[in-house]
Amino acid sequence: VVVALGGLAGSNSRPLQRRTGQEARISDPLGQEWRFVSQGVSRYGTADHDVTAVALEGWRGGAPLGLIVSQRLDYRTAQGGSMPVSEPALRPGLLMDLRVAVDSTNGDLAFVQVTFAPLAGALWLGAALVVLGGLAAMLPVAAPRAATPGGAS
Repeated sequence: VVVALGGLAGSNSRPLQRRTGQEARISDPLGQEWRFVSQGVSRYGTADHDVTAVALEGWRGGAPLGLIVSQRLDYRTAQGGSMPVSEPALRPGLLMDLRVAVDSTNGDLAFVQVTFAPLAGALWLGAALVVLGGLAAMLPVAAPRAATPGGAS
């Protein structure tokens, strides 16, 4: 857990501004190159909120990751305003997690934050080990056998 927290302290965020079809290349803290191509901004409304989604096609070191879709939900309040809630896209990895969150949009121009979190998977592994250790500590322990009279066991 301590190693994972140290890795998370080394996470970094980079802002991206891209129009539909524009490409961005970013290197993560481990030196791996990521490529993102904006697939555009989508907007639609539901009964209680409006949705703004940004889709990016992603590659890590030339290997395709598919679509990475992040959303911002704007819930309508009783006072007539809105309360934004971000639903970032998350791509977990063994050594590094990728998180993409929508900041804002202007037409087909999307403003997103790309965050690389090294060793985030180790945090989940450490938490699982702590839980397993706690469960093991709750298991019943057999009491030591008392010696029988006469020295026989």
